[in-house]
Amino acid sequence: MQPAKTPAEALIEAAKKGDVEKTRKLLDGGANPDGEPGSKDWTPLCAASYRGHSKTAALLLAYGADPNLRDRKGNRATPLWWAVSSGNDSLIRTLLKEGADPEKGNMNDMLPLSVAVAAGRLNIVQALIEHSAATGGQGANINAADKAGMTALMRAAIKNDTCIMQLLIDNGADVFQKNIHGLTALDIAVERNSEKAVGFLLSDKKRAADLLKETDKHGDTALVRAILKRNLNMVSLLLGAGADTEITNSNGRTALHWAAVTGQTDIAEILLDYNASLTHQENDGNTPLHFAGRSANEKMIETLLCWDAATLAKENSSLRLTNNEGLTAKDMARRNGNGHKAVKLFTEWEAGENSLRREFAVARLQQKQSQQEQQRQKMRQFLRRPSP
Repeated sequence: MQPAKTPAEALIEAAKKGDVEKTRKLLDGGANPDGEPGSKDWTPLCAASYRGHSKTAALLLAYGADPNLRDRKGNRATPLWWAVSSGNDSLIRTLLKEGADPEKGNMNDMLPLSVAVAAGRLNIVQALIEHSAATGGQGANINAADKAGMTALMRAAIKNDTCIMQLLIDNGADVFQKNIHGLTALDIAVERNSEKAVGFLLSDKKRAADLLKETDKHGDTALVRAILKRNLNMVSLLLGAGADTEITNSNGRTALHWAAVTGQTDIAEILLDYNASLTHQENDGNTPLHFAGRSANEKMIETLLCWDAATLAKENSSLRLTNNEGLTAKDMARRNGNGHKAVKLFTEWEAGENSLRREFAVARLQQKQSQQEQQRQKMRQFLRRPSP
């Protein structure tokens, strides 16, 4: 036989169920509307708010329940936090009217605003912002961050919710604010493959130009993050918006270094289309070709060598650059136990390099001549146009 529930336990149970009459009866009988002091259980108001029982919550408030008293187990959140989580608009407005503080979060400092954003509840986000405006800014802090440094805007970016993102930005959200890892909302959107959010953040050219220069704690940009996520579409989107291929991180690596390290030939080709440097040497003196040689990635080696021959003079070739140990890319391939085919590729390339470079030179000349001829044709057409 189970022991009889105390009035405090019975009140919590009634609040969870939304039993208004039983709640009233217990309160009239002397039950504390805030629950048993020192208890590690829910508070009655948190229990009612968690389940979205607005009438029960209103009754508890009428009997003096503290609208800011946190629950005593688990999340340690306030009634407002739980009401936002439940999505009950009328309950949220009641709590705010009765003095609930939107600046009080849970044990991780996540505020009700971020809860609403994470749940995609635009109407509640709007209500919290309106409350802040009505109380002279004493309400939902747009740029408040939790213990991980995550803001409401960052959570909206994760959700790919551009409507909420626009609302937050219109009300002062800082797009350049960073979390504890040094990531902006753009970085986080890239990390989560939220292409719609990325496109939205890049839609303003001035904002995009500044955001694309931001780096995390290791000096990596959003472009590098897209490369590490192996997201070709995202890389193209960022480059099209003006991402700089030559920003270096704390190790001196560029975006092309990362493409070579991760063996992504398709991304390397796009970066090279945007004039990524083949000869940039990171802190240890390695070029992208060194990393391709180290991993014996034949496809990457061939791609980089072709671009090298097509765009660089022989004396400036990355093929001949040595790192801080005095090693060429071919030497790096020799060090790889499975690099026999890669070494052979380098050797064959060296044997045929001169003729290949001549072919590329002829192709460049022909392309230039073709472009010049097209320009001359346009000029002739312009000069022969009928007189007005």
